[in-house]
Amino acid sequence: MKLEREIRRFLRRNWPLLLILGLAIFFRFYHLEEFLHFANDEGRDAYVVKEIVEQDIFRLTGPAASIGGFSLGPFFYYFLLPFYLIFNLHPVAGGFAVALLDLFTIGLIYFFTKRHFSQLAAIFATLLYATSFWVNLYERWGWNPNVLPFFTILTFWLCSRVFFCRPKLRARYLLALGATVGLAVQAHAQGIWLLPLIFLLFIAGNKGIQQGSFSIKRYLKLFVVFLSSFLLVNLPSLIFEVKTGGQNSRAIINWIFSIRESQAFGVRIEQGVGDFINFCGQLIFSQGDELLVLLMLLAPSFYLVHRYRKLVVSLWTDSNRRSFFALRAILSLTTLVFFSFFLISEKKYFHFFIILAPALFIYLGFLLARLYRISNWFGVGVLLMIGLLSLSNITTTTSYWSYLETGALTQEFDLPLKDMQAAVDYLVANSCAETRVKGEGIEDERRAFEYLFARAGRSVVWVEDCSDYEFMVTRDLTGAGERFGRLMVLEEQEELR
Repeated sequence: MKLEREIRRFLRRNWPLLLILGLAIFFRFYHLEEFLHFANDEGRDAYVVKEIVEQDIFRLTGPAASIGGFSLGPFFYYFLLPFYLIFNLHPVAGGFAVALLDLFTIGLIYFFTKRHFSQLAAIFATLLYATSFWVNLYERWGWNPNVLPFFTILTFWLCSRVFFCRPKLRARYLLALGATVGLAVQAHAQGIWLLPLIFLLFIAGNKGIQQGSFSIKRYLKLFVVFLSSFLLVNLPSLIFEVKTGGQNSRAIINWIFSIRESQAFGVRIEQGVGDFINFCGQLIFSQGDELLVLLMLLAPSFYLVHRYRKLVVSLWTDSNRRSFFALRAILSLTTLVFFSFFLISEKKYFHFFIILAPALFIYLGFLLARLYRISNWFGVGVLLMIGLLSLSNITTTTSYWSYLETGALTQEFDLPLKDMQAAVDYLVANSCAETRVKGEGIEDERRAFEYLFARAGRSVVWVEDCSDYEFMVTRDLTGAGERFGRLMVLEEQEELR
């Protein structure tokens, strides 16, 4: 009976979260298998998991970083493993795993925001996160960077528990925090910014440092607990470093020095600022728009800073207010990710920014909740703004699905799994054990095609020249072959005609 009362109380207090989770479940799992993005990186991961299952191999390294040429840790492969077992090595396993994890991300965003700001801010933040087009796109896609939002909000939550819990519980939260950051670093190189985030939060929230009475001995044990946990989950990477004589370390050092030589710092700043603002716009509005970012984020922020200017100074010195801690965490991580854009001379992609998604939406929820309470007119305006934002992102998402269904999309992420699987099924049914294929416009999906052929018990040979192939698979839909959404399959004689 007591448990039943607790459940009823929980549902009564948090029913908005249940509605938002229902919405998120729809957007994360609707036609997941058919619309799944499955390209070279996902095919690579699927092959590795298949190898682990069938050959009982333990991996010391994970996916290669897109910059720097070093290898991440193997966490992501073992995260995918149980899902690939459940789905009999079907590619949808990766998308299902990431989508399921993102539901926990939404729950953590809600409870963190509610605990540190208000329930209204939590509702705003989770609703906007759950309906964001770019979040929906990435969080139903089995790719290693896409798990970072979960680790971001879990790091926020655990840091808060470390600072505000009873002293005797601090070690266990630090143990969990070390493991969380250790896994985030293995998921993607951008996860490394969670380490300096913790350091900054420790400095800003430590009274001893502020008062000049800091004692190393007091915190040494806690630091050892955190470091031990961090190193333990990264043990495979450390073993790999020892076995290869520091291969990853050398690659990282060489990459750092190559950045200095490849592009002037001023150019990187200019490009980095533009990319950062563009990604902010994409995340919130589904499109990069500097004016919208200014109106939605910067202008209200300046207004609130002016309105509460007496509290701004204490934001970095008051260690007792949970709301101040949350704002310090958000601003610190935002600054670190912003700074990271200046370090990268290569082209920046949206997945470099995805680590910041929970922080940005929590801040947006806080901002809108503050504006909502100023007056009735402000409240109406905030509700209209949230409604329009959510509706705009939902419309963009459903339009994207419609284009995938009809094969009418001709831009990034335009080739869903259903088209690839249909083309492979046709090729398998109309060829012998080894299929000789010429691919045009599918260079980013070749590894994925190879995995689909392997699941069908066939192998594919990619033919580069203009002869000696059985079929051509192309994105060019003007031919007279068999069409499968965004793909056209031409037999050799049809292509020659």
